[in-house]
Amino acid sequence: MFEFLLPPPDLVFERRVERARHSTHPVDAQLSLEICTAQLAVFRSVAEFLHRKGFKVYLREGADGHPRRFHEPQSQP
Repeated sequence: MFEFLLPPPDLVFERRVERARHSTHPVDAQLSLEICTAQLAVFRSVAEFLHRKGFKVYLREGADGHPRRFHEPQSQP
């Protein structure tokens, strides 16, 4: 079973920019909203792949709340 936390890209970007200000994660030094958006798209693709292979996959679309079972690939906005 896999659970993916996929909050909106702007929220991820905001949190990682704050983290970069403290220099705790060097990977955030060259961060952009486009990078966050692309990374989330990759994670969603991995979730879809695992679902197609028969794994139980749960998605948590926001930063809070309960995960929901992955049923079908969702289109990107």
